[in-house]
Amino acid sequence: MENSCKRGKGYSVDYTSEDNIPDGELDAPGRIRQKPRRKRKFLYVAMMSADKFIDSRVKTAAETWASSLKTWNKDSGVDVEIFAQSNYTGVPHHIVKMPGISDNVYPPQKKSFSMMRYVHDHKVNDYEWFLRLDDDAYVHIEHLESLLRRINSSDALYIGSPGFGRDNDDFVEDNMVYCMGGPGIVFSKITLQKLSPKLGECLKNNLMTEHEDIELGRCVYHHANVGCTKSYEMAALFKNNYNVEETDSEGLKPLFEEVAAHSATYHANKIQANQFALHNTVMLKKIQKLRQSASELEKDVERMRKEIFDNSPFKDRKFYKLPRDKSVVWQQITQGRHYSIDFISRGILQPWVNVVTELAREAAKAYYKENKLHGKIERIHVDRVYQTTSGTATEYLTMIDMKHIINGEENTVTAAFRAKRSFLSLMMEEPGQLQMPLINNAINQKSDYNQEANPTPVNFIIPLSGRSDAVRVFLDRLKIAALSHRIHINVKVVYFANDDHSTPEDEKKLKEMLDEVKAEYPNYLFEIHNADGPFSRGKGLQIGAETCQDGELLFFCDIDMQFTVDFFHRLLENTKPGVAYYPIIFSQFDNKHVGDESDNFKIEEIRGFWREYGYGMVSLYKEDFDKAGGFDVKIIGWGMEDVYLASNVVSNNIRIMRSNEPKLVHVFHDKHCDPDLSPSQLDSCVKTKFSHYGPAVYHYSVLKKLGTSATKELLGIKA
Repeated sequence: MENSCKRGKGYSVDYTSEDNIPDGELDAPGRIRQKPRRKRKFLYVAMMSADKFIDSRVKTAAETWASSLKTWNKDSGVDVEIFAQSNYTGVPHHIVKMPGISDNVYPPQKKSFSMMRYVHDHKVNDYEWFLRLDDDAYVHIEHLESLLRRINSSDALYIGSPGFGRDNDDFVEDNMVYCMGGPGIVFSKITLQKLSPKLGECLKNNLMTEHEDIELGRCVYHHANVGCTKSYEMAALFKNNYNVEETDSEGLKPLFEEVAAHSATYHANKIQANQFALHNTVMLKKIQKLRQSASELEKDVERMRKEIFDNSPFKDRKFYKLPRDKSVVWQQITQGRHYSIDFISRGILQPWVNVVTELAREAAKAYYKENKLHGKIERIHVDRVYQTTSGTATEYLTMIDMKHIINGEENTVTAAFRAKRSFLSLMMEEPGQLQMPLINNAINQKSDYNQEANPTPVNFIIPLSGRSDAVRVFLDRLKIAALSHRIHINVKVVYFANDDHSTPEDEKKLKEMLDEVKAEYPNYLFEIHNADGPFSRGKGLQIGAETCQDGELLFFCDIDMQFTVDFFHRLLENTKPGVAYYPIIFSQFDNKHVGDESDNFKIEEIRGFWREYGYGMVSLYKEDFDKAGGFDVKIIGWGMEDVYLASNVVSNNIRIMRSNEPKLVHVFHDKHCDPDLSPSQLDSCVKTKFSHYGPAVYHYSVLKKLGTSATKELLGIKA
């Protein structure tokens, strides 16, 4: 077997051509030795790029879909090479530099044709299929392999999303269908062999437009005598997004779901964040499939175990007895309440509702099948469920009542059940060790907000009546948590000077404190606005909001809040136009009952509780505030104005972002409930006041110390 040298236009290559060697050669007189055939790999991907995109688009492709090539099917044989005039070494793929080809010439017709010539001269005998791809495309290798494995690679094929030309200026001939280049073009070996000798002729003499994919298709049509696949499914398999103005990954989410479910390739993700978002969607879809498959296998295993047990002559019913180990702890769910050692009691959460409902349905079906009952189940009632968890499974014990109707007669069937469900095995594992210095550096960079990176000011709007001492504490907190970190803050205090709790001295102190901070931070606003009449939180917040402009961020905040810079980072991340951020704050109990704690951000059940139903703290943009109609200024005093705004936010289709915020803590202070408040406001105020005395376990300990008789007397229970 000899080495020959073949010279292509603009570059030279050395290779051994399998096609020029006979299948057999004379080994000895009268004997023919068969030449061993080389096993070809599955797919070669030629990605066309440029030096300026290597560190962005190409690197992102390498970290997303190209990384999946190593994990999806290691034996499939898929390789990627990058075509660009670059010396970059930061991607795990070979970069091919073609002499005489510029990255900066557009349209890249010469580059595209030369790349296909290179692929033929270097790779045609090594692979079954060849994919020409742009650097801003995404390859779903699972779907692409599924498509190509069902097709005979020995045929002359030219596969992709069909194009027919937009207008007459594209000069698309009758019966000519070209493959659009963006979402990728697949060639079979024989098509590439027919095309390669004619690429130079097509490039020199037959160009009619500036569109390299149309001209490549024209060359294939004339010299390989094959057109692009034009079945309806191809447009979905090789997905091209024509809505080029749609750049937000959230807006692209439905399209990404479609791609993850059906497509082999997708074009275009020119923004790297969108490429990662699509890859995340694809990976989640794969995980769902794997979990579903694992769950079905678990069910098969359980069915097999049951078959083995039912047909075994050595049945041991002891398996169904309750465990006697005192270390096993059972949780109880009954009458809408959940009781556990982790918490005293709480309302049953929706996931538990779903579990109990599914458990009851499966138990009823199993009972009817085992006892060969007929008829119809009208209703299933679950009185209580006991649940425990071991290291490998979770178990349930329940008693259910089934309202059963057969032949028009109604009766109730009662049965007890025990269910055991094993946990799925570990689905994935992070390889190697975490590079903590890199992670910490990335976190620090993300946390390093500054004036330039955060040009949108956060307008603190605070209604006040008196409480000048609390203002001093608040401003000190603001300096530490925000101003020292150069987070753009404006403070707008709306002061009710005529309220019974206000004094001229308080107002004077307030103005002096704001002037001091303004002198220290001259680039920020510290304003005081006057409000007439008695104190009204809703009215004060409305006045403060009206001093802001569209595009500004409003944060309605109590003066007793404790916060850190981390909270501001999340506030800026979570509040978007059309999205209102309602942080779930941690509210402290009265320290007279639970003891003092130096760390205000220590989150413990004994220290306080999450205000899951509180809507007083909210950040949103001014235009969204106006769209919601603002606050009800007719509400006087404390309470209900936040519920009014939240209801209007929802009804005006403004999305709500809710999350627990451990760095936004309401520091305990005594609360006075004015008896002149409206009944609903007074009731809400009293409940809020009493909820801050301490946790249920504290009240229980107090009552236990009092004794039974004193407790009954205190609660008004007759002996």
